[in-house]
Parts: sequence; structure tokens; C-alpha cells
Amino acid sequence: MTNERRRFPRIPTKIGAELIVEGKTYQADRIYDLSMGGCRLTLDETFDSDTECRVLIALKETPETLHVHLAGDIVRCGYNEVSVEFGKIDPKNLINLQNLLVYDCEEPVGTEDEFGDNRNTA
Repeated sequence: MTNERRRFPRIPTKIGAELIVEGKTYQADRIYDLSMGGCRLTLDETFDSDTECRVLIALKETPETLHVHLAGDIVRCGYNEVSVEFGKIDPKNLINLQNLLVYDCEEPVGTEDEFGDNRNTA
């Protein structure tokens, strides 16, 4: 039996993102892992825990650049990584995040059933 405490599976990615903290935008070259509940970004910055932030993830292959907009709190910083726990996600961004996890990650979630009933919706 595993000691996993996370509600959602973490999926490895090579997707970049922007982290917005106190109105300043930081470019993260990679999201190490992504889930419906949060992410871990490569970023050589230090922030206090519980700092509010937003994560913007560009969606691929779109005529216009569309983003998944996710509000959350920084929960951990260190060793060139920043971990973010997402708050409530509005329905449009929830669908885009689910699609990103299913289709665009290194090891995509096999089916939407793996998301379970624990949807983090607004």
C-alpha cells in the first residue's frame, strides 16, 4: 500500500508556463509535474509559502495562443523548483487542464476516469 496523500495523479511534463506573483511574471521553462490539484515548476526564484499566484500554461496547436489560467498558492520553494497548489478552477479552464493532462503530457492519464469525482471546480 502506498503512502500517497495527493488526491490527483501527478503527470510528468516538458511544458513551459508562466508564474505570476504580485503582478510580476516569471517564465518557467518546464512544469516537472502537473495534476488537477497543482504543479511543480522549474524556477530559480524564492517566494514565501502561502503566497497567492497564477499559473498560465499555453495550449499547443491553436490558431490563437490560448492559455489555461490557474489561480493558487505557492506551497513550497527550493532547489530551482516552485510548487503550487491550485484553488478552485472555473469550468473552461478545468476542461482545458483535463485535456492537457490526457493528451499533451509525457505520460498522459489514460482515461478521464482516473480524475475521479474529486473535481476542483469553481
